[in-house]
Amino acid sequence: MRLIDIKELLESTKIYRDGEFEDFAQCIVKLNKKIITFFDDDKFLNDIKNNKDISCVICKEDVVDKIPSNIGILISEEPRYTFFKLYNLVMKNNQIRNKTIIGQNVKIGNNVNISEENVIIGDNVVIGPNTVIERNTIIEKDCVIGPNCIISSEGFEVKRRKDGTLYPVPHYGSVLIKEGTTLKSMVSIHKSVFDWDTTVIGKNCVIDSFVHIAHGNKIGNSILLGANCIISGNCTIEDYACIDPGACIAKRLKVGKHAKVSIGSIVTKDVQDGAIVTGNFAVEHSKWIEFVKKVAE
Repeated sequence: MRLIDIKELLESTKIYRDGEFEDFAQCIVKLNKKIITFFDDDKFLNDIKNNKDISCVICKEDVVDKIPSNIGILISEEPRYTFFKLYNLVMKNNQIRNKTIIGQNVKIGNNVNISEENVIIGDNVVIGPNTVIERNTIIEKDCVIGPNCIISSEGFEVKRRKDGTLYPVPHYGSVLIKEGTTLKSMVSIHKSVFDWDTTVIGKNCVIDSFVHIAHGNKIGNSILLGANCIISGNCTIEDYACIDPGACIAKRLKVGKHAKVSIGSIVTKDVQDGAIVTGNFAVEHSKWIEFVKKVAE
């Protein structure tokens, strides 16, 4: 696909330099194929220059001189909005549609709503009443999905335009729940934004009630997620980690293997393997206890 071929899909844009691309992604992503991305913040300039997968960029006219000469440029006054609008225009007519497959010995409760397209449910899965399973979902064997869960719903990716109006970004990715995992009631899992990406829940996890898992997260194996915790978008939670009730993990963070996030903590930076963090904002647990003791004196 070339910029000149898609220009007619968009208003208020112009081609500064034509280019060819195969897929859409943020500038920090590497897909081993030609991607188009957007550039609206100088902190990502090095990523634009160093990511060899980037073949086209959407940006404002006053920054075109910063873009390497081998990259095609589409000029827009709202690069981020234009990028996601273009992605939607391309994807909405190019989705794969396969008939839903449900395995053997699957127990489905009352008022369950399963999409007729692009869902695969493995053997011996239990689905509680009133649960909704949207398209682009794979649930492997021996999983338990509790009542009133919502799986593969649209994520919270909203762009504010120059005039103040909001553009909710359509999601075309998927959700994978691996074998042996249990979801309690009222769990919400968002599918990923891009069709090449998947929100993943690993094997043998236990996820308590009212947990929210945003788009693009990679949850490892044997993870414990306590009630009411929130995992913001594009995080990585590695094997055997434990997130206590009411904790919140900010977007694009990593929680290492065997790490523990204490009850009610607000995590704003990566958590190392085996670490225990506590507080708002979360720090190493012993430091938080020292702080609390000092305040209480």
